[in-house]
Amino acid sequence: MSSMFNGNVALITGGSSGIGRATALAFAREAAKVVVASRRSEQSEETVRDTGHINAVAPAVIRTEMTERAFFHDEALGAQVTAMHPMGRVGKPEEVAEAVLFLCSKASSFTFLNAATPRILPLTSAAGRMHARRAAPVPLRRAQMNKITKSGIYYEESGQLMLVTQGLGGYTLVANKKILFRLYMDLSATRCVTVLATVTYKLFGFRIKKSFVIPTESLLIESAGLLGDSVGILFTGEMFPFPSPVICSVEFDVFGNPSSVPHFEIKEMVFLMPGRLRLMIHNLSGTAPWGTTIVPNFSWLVDMFQALERLSAMMPIRDGVKLGLTHADAGLCYVFGENLDPWPAVCPSGGAPPCDKNEMYEVYLRETNEINASGTAERVDATVVWRPRDLLFPASGGESVGGKAINYNSPPGTGLAGLVGGNLRGKEFTGAILAQEIGHLFGLEPKESPHFDDPLDGRHSKDRAHNDPFAFDFYLLQPYQPPVGGFLGDVMNNTGGGVGQGRDMVLYNAFDWEHLRQKFVKLPGVARSAASARRPSKEAQKEMTTTLNASLANATEIKVDNPAKALPTRQGYAWHWTGRGFQPAARGAKSKSRSGLAPSVEGIRSWLHDRGVTKFYVPVGDRSLPMVINPNAHTTLDRKGFSDRNGL
Repeated sequence: MSSMFNGNVALITGGSSGIGRATALAFAREAAKVVVASRRSEQSEETVRDTGHINAVAPAVIRTEMTERAFFHDEALGAQVTAMHPMGRVGKPEEVAEAVLFLCSKASSFTFLNAATPRILPLTSAAGRMHARRAAPVPLRRAQMNKITKSGIYYEESGQLMLVTQGLGGYTLVANKKILFRLYMDLSATRCVTVLATVTYKLFGFRIKKSFVIPTESLLIESAGLLGDSVGILFTGEMFPFPSPVICSVEFDVFGNPSSVPHFEIKEMVFLMPGRLRLMIHNLSGTAPWGTTIVPNFSWLVDMFQALERLSAMMPIRDGVKLGLTHADAGLCYVFGENLDPWPAVCPSGGAPPCDKNEMYEVYLRETNEINASGTAERVDATVVWRPRDLLFPASGGESVGGKAINYNSPPGTGLAGLVGGNLRGKEFTGAILAQEIGHLFGLEPKESPHFDDPLDGRHSKDRAHNDPFAFDFYLLQPYQPPVGGFLGDVMNNTGGGVGQGRDMVLYNAFDWEHLRQKFVKLPGVARSAASARRPSKEAQKEMTTTLNASLANATEIKVDNPAKALPTRQGYAWHWTGRGFQPAARGAKSKSRSGLAPSVEGIRSWLHDRGVTKFYVPVGDRSLPMVINPNAHTTLDRKGFSDRNGL
């Protein structure tokens, strides 16, 4: 070895990969004492192993100008990030500098975690605790979380992190609603992992336990996110269909990652009753005062259905959008009423236009009032009258978009939301405006809200943006990614540009989410399950069993001790464990196995057996897991043809 830099110290930032790694190795070859500063502790370990005498620093969140912009501009978000650190605060730049000086000095000559581990000093933090736990020669401890009732990031003493969300941090969890679990772990060795999810439903001593094995292609795998690598699991609302007092416990085990075999456990999750909303929708058509004859067409139908799907994803209602007013298994039900002319040649009273607005409101609500007075199971909670903006509007830039709520905080069935939607400057607005006006009909923004009140625009949120970098879009099944110059807007904000971010970049704030939920569950006709009763009963137990069995009726359940029973032998084929679950493949010419099961099946079976699993649900062939959303196969109206989605 050369000794060009013997006795000198080299500090390399970003030394875990690329140019930084190459530079660190070059200095080490010349006998310099090297200190690597990097966010990625696993890659830093690799750099150290390649030379044997490099020190490294693996800091967590340090308060700098960058993290100030990312986290601490928002008090709630800053508190959430701070809570991840066992010391109760984030680090200071000078504390990292002191650690580096220590590693550069002779005082660090006997510094290491153990004899088989590179000399890496993780600063006290969630990230550092995670590294220390991986490096120490002690068994992994189970992650134990407190009772979870809201969306947010949770961690336990050893530093394992988990994101649980139904959209935005602070949302109360509601039953029958899509949910994302994101497990933070090191994935530097491989991204091909399998997750075992075990859910136990508990009601006054009665328990039902279900296990699911989720292959790689049904996972949301993220590298180098804000909190590092992670594995995401998306569940449909059917996975958690029972509100309180049912308590759920959830466990996740990850298979296939040689760096670690993490186990995550949530001992108690509590979901609240979801709401349901039923809408009467009228298209507005006729000859406008400026001369354009406005006639509904197929694009109107597509626009409104996209808006309804977005509304379903962002409201505290159960999953599902269905045509018709009597569906108990859909959170958002709707019907289209007759087309209405907002500019009649003769007013309803018989007079000449312009017509009195109150007599027009009566026309708009007539069909709703008839249904609600009929005494049948059909019922309308709110009425919507709408049309897209007129592109032929005779003004510079054309017609704008906007809306108005008639009967603010109105009794059920009497509220009327009018809106002009459509596309403006590349953004879709029908869904965003519809969400704001329906919010008004149910009392947003109330005085008790911490977001009350915009001084320039009463009854609207004063805060324009949601500062949650972990917010998740359950319509497009991806994290929210605001464009350059944009942000994730509060849909109840106007003057700050909140609703102006358009349909695909708005959410209700956490207060409004719970406010709407409480309003929706009190609407007439909202069914309550026997499991929501506050005392044990055979009826509740039967309902829980029946509900779960119905959801899993088309799923394949396999017994660990006898997988061949659910994986029938096919001549010339063998079953393999793959990224899509159990799949048949042609046998190789040299294959001597007669069982019809490849070695990969035995590997997954043995792993499950070691964890005490006796039977599990899993994708087999073309049959998927009904309660698990495959983000690669799921479609929305934006991703697939409208005709295909609606059987037209």
